[in-house]
Amino acid sequence: MVAGRTIFLDLVNDRYQSARHDLFDTEIAEVELDQLRRRGLIMGEGRFSAPPPLPDTLEPLADDKDAVTQARAMDCAMAMRAQLRATYRLHRRGLSRSINVLLSNKIADGDLAGELEDGHRQTAAAFAKISPFFTNSRACLTRSLALVDRLTARRLGAALIIGVKAAPFSAHAWVQAGHTVLNDSFDVVREYSPIAKF
Repeated sequence: MVAGRTIFLDLVNDRYQSARHDLFDTEIAEVELDQLRRRGLIMGEGRFSAPPPLPDTLEPLADDKDAVTQARAMDCAMAMRAQLRATYRLHRRGLSRSINVLLSNKIADGDLAGELEDGHRQTAAAFAKISPFFTNSRACLTRSLALVDRLTARRLGAALIIGVKAAPFSAHAWVQAGHTVLNDSFDVVREYSPIAKF
């Protein structure tokens, strides 16, 4: 719930939908939600619930400037390849199919309570280094899809998080491994309420 409204990400139509939160407190709403689940239009079991709010202890990995300057050329090349693939997939196949590809290949993000693996740091640093070359209106989404894709190829767990804010409405995507934000700063992501985790 964001500013008293429930916000849905309509993957099929690649847009956000909003409804008053109290609409989901009736039995009729539950029947309608079950119908939408069966048709594959929404995900989730039981009463609608959003992903948990952001913890106060998020650690930004993207702010590690030393790691970015030391990113290896091969990691940067693989990051560029993943970024181009994600851009193509999102443009040609849409958000729904891009998310389905991500989910079909993804390994569990798990609860990485301890130290991140070096692969997380190396991959995130490579994406940070190439980010100036990919600036479009959906940069955060394509960058996040590409980062999860690349981490998956390296058998490293992470989750794509999509968040929104109400006034003025905007959406943002980032990648987390446990409580660590891999491709953004905490100051940016804390402005958004998570509505989806893939």
